[in-house]
Amino acid sequence: MQFLDAESESCRAVHLFVEQLKVDFGQQVTFAVRHFPVSEQSFAAALALEAAGEQDRFDDLLEAIYAIPLEAPDGADTKVSAGPEENSASAALKYRTIAESLGMDMPGFDAALNDRDMTQRVETDKTDGAALGISSPPSFFLLDGKEIRATTLAEFRQAIAEAASR
Repeated sequence: MQFLDAESESCRAVHLFVEQLKVDFGQQVTFAVRHFPVSEQSFAAALALEAAGEQDRFDDLLEAIYAIPLEAPDGADTKVSAGPEENSASAALKYRTIAESLGMDMPGFDAALNDRDMTQRVETDKTDGAALGISSPPSFFLLDGKEIRATTLAEFRQAIAEAASR
């Protein structure tokens, strides 16, 4: 299980690892994503990803988000967002625009975005992550609740292979 913040540079950096692990272990291991948004903008991204997931398009939207170049003005922390002045409404519009460009059912997408259960799902993910001791994403956990503290693809492969053999 991965706790993800779609606007996190660190989550973006490990995304290719995760995709390779799905190729390597997809038949043996179920990969799950939960959200750990650390800003209003990343909360909007989490809601958009969940709305896309209602149409089985979670991965498509995540790939599209990660295709947006990161901006790092003056060496600041990089985010997918346009900058600190961006509020959750403009972030929601940005993700809606991306979803529309992917050809998603927009009435369904909008309904999911405005569904209180969707908001609760993202809030629950973050609460559960905090209860596991997460302070920043990405964080990875095995089914037994053991956190994977890997930094290379080889370390991820080894940890998952060991877990899959149990």
